[in-house]
Parts: sequence; structure tokens; C-alpha cells
Amino acid sequence: MPKIFLLSKEELFTNPLYEFLKSKGTDVVLSENPHDLGGNISHLVVVNLDGKFSENQTLLKYLAKSATGLKVVVVNSAPGLAYSVTPVKQIFIDNILGLYDKPLRELYTKALKPEVYLPTKAWLSVCSLEEVLDKVAEELFSFSESKRFLFGKLISFQEAVGLLNPVAQVYADLNLPHRFPKPGLAVVETRLVPERILAFVSSPAKTKASKPRRKINKRPIVAAMATLVLLLFSPYILLATSGISAGVAYKAMSGGNLETAGPAMALTQKLSRASYRILSLLRFLPLTETAALVAKGAGIGGRVLAVSDYASQFSTQVSEGADVSGSTNGLYLELSALYEDLSFLNGEELPWIDFDIGKYREYALAASKLVIELPDILGYERPKTYMLLLQNNMELRPTGGFIGSFALLTFSKGELIDNAVYDVYSADGQLKGYITPPAPIEEHLGEASWTLRDSNWDPDFPTSASRAEWFLDKSLEREVDGVVAVNLEVARKYLEVLGPLSLPDFDDTIDSKNMYEKVQFEVEDNFFPGSRKKAHYLSALLDGIVARIENAGKAEILELLLATMSKLESRDIQIFLHDSESARVFSKQNWDGSIQVDPCASSNCESALSGIVEANLGVNKANYYISRSVRLSTQVGESELKHELVLTLKNAAPGRERIPEQRYKAYVRAIAEPNAKFREAYELNNSSRSYFDVDIEEFDNRVEYGLLVEVLPGETKSVVYNWSTPAKLNFKEDGELMLTWWKQSGTGDYPLELLTKLPEVPWLKSNPPMSLTEGGGYIYNTNLNRDLRSIFSWKPK
Repeated sequence: MPKIFLLSKEELFTNPLYEFLKSKGTDVVLSENPHDLGGNISHLVVVNLDGKFSENQTLLKYLAKSATGLKVVVVNSAPGLAYSVTPVKQIFIDNILGLYDKPLRELYTKALKPEVYLPTKAWLSVCSLEEVLDKVAEELFSFSESKRFLFGKLISFQEAVGLLNPVAQVYADLNLPHRFPKPGLAVVETRLVPERILAFVSSPAKTKASKPRRKINKRPIVAAMATLVLLLFSPYILLATSGISAGVAYKAMSGGNLETAGPAMALTQKLSRASYRILSLLRFLPLTETAALVAKGAGIGGRVLAVSDYASQFSTQVSEGADVSGSTNGLYLELSALYEDLSFLNGEELPWIDFDIGKYREYALAASKLVIELPDILGYERPKTYMLLLQNNMELRPTGGFIGSFALLTFSKGELIDNAVYDVYSADGQLKGYITPPAPIEEHLGEASWTLRDSNWDPDFPTSASRAEWFLDKSLEREVDGVVAVNLEVARKYLEVLGPLSLPDFDDTIDSKNMYEKVQFEVEDNFFPGSRKKAHYLSALLDGIVARIENAGKAEILELLLATMSKLESRDIQIFLHDSESARVFSKQNWDGSIQVDPCASSNCESALSGIVEANLGVNKANYYISRSVRLSTQVGESELKHELVLTLKNAAPGRERIPEQRYKAYVRAIAEPNAKFREAYELNNSSRSYFDVDIEEFDNRVEYGLLVEVLPGETKSVVYNWSTPAKLNFKEDGELMLTWWKQSGTGDYPLELLTKLPEVPWLKSNPPMSLTEGGGYIYNTNLNRDLRSIFSWKPK
């Protein structure tokens, strides 16, 4: 039977270790005195978590002269002193959940604050008691030679804070010392999951049991205590009931049952207000502010329902040709009040709310301004005609998709009095004269003249919209008051809200799941220029959606409004209007599809623009199979910003039999700020590079680097761009860096990774919050569905 000597001066870890080793059928001797070492010992375990044996000479001498057959395992505190004698296996432990987890709990306490200052490089490791017991036994009875390693799940401070408090603002502080792991120290990671770590650290730390106290006879005061408890608990009962009512209201609103949501929201507001009044009188009781926030939240819910009522009323009045002044005024007042209420909550820590309050606050402000302009937009002053570009994002073009068809929509006093859908080839056939196209269209698409169908070559939508108007005037002699572009994705989303749509003329039913396939089959297959099949089908689809919207219920109207807001954000809808007031509203929210970069507000600041523009020139719908991901790395210096952009395109088409229809022939442009200096562009194949000849075109607000790439079915290709921009930054003064990633319409959501490396500064803040890498860079990963602006602010200390 193996004889194990367990040397330890502590109890919390030693006692379970002693019992664990005994359960293995071994003879275990427990002592805290190294002088007791001797005799027929085959295995030695030194528990050095308190560091008391790190320099013990008696122990060191024993290890130095011990027989080579002695197996020694030392459980060190990290970073405990290392033993130089051999053969010794040294396990370094940082945190044992429930026993030795002071570093983790200290970090947890720090993470609860709204602003958290962390070292630039800091890690901790965490393991469970069961894991470390198993590891000690494994190393004790294995035949491997000396080793030393850190044992536990390795987590950076930034990752831990993100896990413990996702809403905390994290800043890097160079004055704080770095922490773990030491160079050369191996790491053996456990399978401990973050959820278990969070559960342990969120629970109160164990405390020693107090001595029993003499019992007190409480019978004389039971009645008084019961009365007092009832008085003290009444506001919390009201608050809890209001929470239940709020849950009912939220569930009803989510399910579209506004008839139930309204009374439930009103009850929530009454109960929470009553709770707040009692708590505000008894000032020594907690949760007063919580009751106030619940009451305010219920009021916001009521505002949302009122907006839905007025929107439904407005829709009915428009369909009936009635006066809309009452409903627009009501919408304006409710949206303005909603903006103020959301401003009250903006910045509050509300863990039960799972949406961005700031974003919906801006929605409310924009919508309140837009409502005032609605009568003019809908032709109440005079009839208004708009050009609706129907863009097929399965054949991606710079503003979202190929313009296969367009519609001319005329509104008079809110009523849609004319809805004519045109095949773009019919309009192009009436264009007289020759217009020189952009060079890539002529060279790679083989078009000798520029026409309406290719008019959206500029990714800046107001520019392309003006060009589309010019072609419309020259071909059909029609003038319009604005241009709206919508991608097929918008129709799919509306069908998701409205449900399946019957098209009797085509003996067909279309819904959100089969829409892409139906449109592809009905519109594109066997198509020839001059055919009216495409226009008729899309006209029937548009008429059906408009008719369904006119008869939509309140819940559907609300859901359609939110869906429209979302599609404006993702640029699946882009609106260019001539009226200056209306145009300003759309431009301020970036709903006009323009390429905008926020200017710097201070002298010690730089603003940089990046983005990708793809144009499918393969005359096919290959984008149905295309997915993409982007990585943008920015090296920041005092006099220069160096950018590397990696675009990875994957063609998931099933086979190569129909390569002409499924190959992705794309003209790809990287966009940057006007003063950028191009360096190189190449295709990355494993370790080899194939360099491109790049077309460089300069504009007032940007520069573009264009090249042609082809991705065949089953292929994945990565294209790399490198460029630099001059900068003038001083990191010894307060400063700011703003990086804007412009997202192209029609590309859908795709993974974006931003890696930004800046010089070390004492204090730095990033928005959105980013993780600090081992190399000193800041990394941010997201599934992009709109433009992204990342801001770095620094201060010297």
C-alpha cells in the first residue's frame, strides 16, 4: 500500500484532499512539521497554498537527499516560489471555487461598479475543488518526470468583467501591475464552464459559524412584529405584483394582443406608483428607485400602445382619404413624450430590458420629426410622385441590388392613386443617345452605353438616386419628387409580419419562406428584354402587400413600423427626397443611404472611413449562395494610420455544372477617406499572394480601390487591401480616434472583426467596449447589420 506524507499547515483544502487520498486505498500521514519527514515514504504532497513552505530549509534538504523513487507533488499558490530540486511536480493554483477564490471575488466586487479600471495585461485561472483533487492524484501516481504548470480555466480580466457585468465600462490603466501567467509557465486548462464560475462568485463567501446564543422568548412581541412586517412588506408585495402584471403586458404585446396589453400596462403603472409612494415615505427602505423605474417603464409601455393606436388611426384615414391632421398631431405628441420618457431611462442599469434604449430613443425623435412631414410627403398639399427602385439583392449592386424593375407611385391626399410597375429593359429601350458608362461596367460587364439598370453604380445613394432620375427623365420623360430603393429582403420581412399572400392571377401563394425562390422562378427564368411577365408579377406582389397593410391590425401596424425602422438602419430601404425639411430628417438618421463620416470635435482627433462595395457583374443571381466575413486591422501612430482589410468570400453553390449561373464575378471596391494612400491589394492563397492591378478613383468624401475577383461554386477566396492615412495625434494630451465602418446595402448580416492597436496610454476608453488582446490590441467582433462607429478616447494621468 502506498504511503503518502501530506505536509500542510492549512485546513480548507487539506481536509478534503486527505479524505480523497484515503478513499483511494492509501496510507496517508498528515503533518504540518517538516521534521516529521522520514521513514518509508513513497509519495509526498506539499500543500503550499499559504506559502509557508516556499523556503523551508528542512523540507528543501529532505528533497535534495531523498531517494529517486520518491514521488513529490507540490500544490503552490500562484505565484508561489518554485522549487529547483528534482524530481518535483509543481501545480500552481490561483483560485479554487468556494475555498481559495479571493482574487476572483475581488475582481467580482470591482466588476459591479459602472466603470472598471483594469491592467492592460491581466489573467486569473479558476478551477473547482473536484478538478484539483483529481489532478493531484493523477500527478502523484503517474510516471512522468518533473513539471510545473498553472492549473485552471484561464480567463482574462476583461473577459471576466464582461461575464460578471456585461454593461460595465472597462478602461485600461497602465499604472496597475500585470498579472499572470509568468513566462515559461505552462497552462493546463480545466473544463470548468463560465456559468459555474459565475454561479459560485455571485454567491456570498462562506463565513465561520457563530456560537449558539441564549434563546429569547419572543411570544410577547409576535403580534407587534407581524403588524410591522406586514407594513414593511406591503410596498414590496405591490411592486412584485406590478412586475407580474408587466410580464403579462410584455407577453401580450409580443404576441400582438394589444387588447390585453393595454389594461395590464395600466395596472402595472398603478401598482408600481403605489409602491413608490409608500417607499418614498419610509425612506429607510430599499428599492424606492426600482419602483420609480418600473412605474416609468409602464408609462413608456402605455406611450408605445398610444403610438400604435394613432398609427392605426392614421392608416385608416389614409385609406379612406380622410383628414389626417388629428392622427399626425397625436402621433407627434406621443412620440415626443416617448422620447422624453426614454431619455429619463437612458443610462440607467436595467437588467430586465433586453434592447438598446438609446437606439429607440433616437427612433422616437426621428419619427416625431418625420410625422410632421408626412402630410406633405403623402401629397396633401399637391400630388407627389416617387420612383421606387425594386432592387434584387441576389444580384448585388452598389446600392443594394440589380434594378430589374421600378415603380412610379403617385400620392394625392394620402391616397395611392397610381401604381405603375415598369420593366427596366423597357425603359432602357426608349433611351436615345449614348452615355459613356463607368470603366468597370464597360470592361467587365461588356456594356457599351450607360442605362437606368446600371445607374446605381455609386454606393452613395443620393448620387445614384439623382442619376436614376436623370435616366427616367431621358427615357420616359417623367419627373419625380424623390427616389426610394427597396431590396427583396424588405418584401420578405413584410410577408413575415403579414403572413402568406395569394396572387390569384398567377395561381400562386407567396410567403416569407418561399419568396426568393418564387421571385427567381417567376421573374428571372425564361426572361427576355421586352417581356411584361416580370412587371406583372412584381406589380401583383406590390398591390397585395399594400392592400394587406391597409387592412392590418394595430399589432401588425406596430410590428411593421419596427420592421421598417430596422430595414432603414440596415439600408434595405433608402430614401432620397427633394423636399429639404424631409430630406434633413432622413439624412440625420442616415436613412438616405449616403456615405457619412462624423467630423472630429477637437484638434487632437482623427476620423477614418472604411468599407467594402461589391457589384455582381456575372449577370446572374449568385449572391443567393454568397457569404462574407471581414477583418479590419488598424495600426495607430502619431503621424499615420495603417489599415489592412481582409474580405473573405465563400460561394456555397452546390456544384459546378452551372458555373455561368453560379460563379460570383464581382467588382470589389474598398473605400477609405479622401487623403488615404494605397499600398497594395492581393489574393491570399495559403501562404502565397497574387497581386491585383487596382483601379483608384477619388471623390470629395472618399477614395475607392477597385478590382475584379471571381469565386467559383465551392470556392472560398480572401482579398487583402492595405492602405495608410496621414494623422496628427498627440498621446500625451486628451485625444480621440473615430473609426467608421460603412456597410453596403443588400449584403445582409455578416461577421466583422475590428482589431485596433494604439500606443500605450495611462487611460483609454473604447465605445463599443472592446477586449484587450495579448499583443496589446483592442478587438471587437460583431455580426454586422448596419454602419459601425467605434470611438477610442484617451487621457494622460
